[in-house]
Amino acid sequence: MNISFADALYLFSGLIIFGGGVICLGVGLYLALTKGEELSGYFKNSSSLITVSAHPQSGIAGKVRLVWSIASVLTFPNFYIKHGMLNPEDFAHFPPTLKRKLVVLEWSLLGLLLGMTVLSLWAMVVRPH
Repeated sequence: MNISFADALYLFSGLIIFGGGVICLGVGLYLALTKGEELSGYFKNSSSLITVSAHPQSGIAGKVRLVWSIASVLTFPNFYIKHGMLNPEDFAHFPPTLKRKLVVLEWSLLGLLLGMTVLSLWAMVVRPH
């Protein structure tokens, strides 16, 4: 059985995206379990919608959702400040190293979602079997 270069590229890209998703989930889980309570403490002056909507009391899944919601807030702070959900002082006093990790994690996840979308469109449009 011979596999074409395009099929091999598609398979390799899919494996990279799947592996990246597993790594992002693992990093999010690690941050949730080690820094979950600490993360919600930095948003005392901001709207409770940032931290309460994730329900950190609902176990591991709630803690991971908390990490992703805080990563989203840190990645797009102007949106949350404009809508009155994020206090600029809370954003300014957030630790820079942790902020950088969460922003990189969020952009990695968005890049993986874009990659999945491109691969699925390629499979539907270019390579219909």
